[in-house]
Amino acid sequence: ACTLCHACVSNCPTPALKSGGNTPALSFLEADCVQCGLCEQACPEDAITLEPGFLAAPARETRHICHEEAAFEC
Repeated sequence: ACTLCHACVSNCPTPALKSGGNTPALSFLEADCVQCGLCEQACPEDAITLEPGFLAAPARETRHICHEEAAFEC
């Protein structure tokens, strides 16, 4: 399961994967993904499975949340 370590974001050569900034989240924009597989290789939790293909639907232009958690409170 994703722990939001963002190793995938750090290794992605495009802006396809993005951290949530001030919120614990990970988002993905398929239109920017070049399917290089670096995110899958970098994930220490094996939470990413790359499925080669091409989504021709307009949804590929919409960033969606892959994983999100409630903000930690002190």
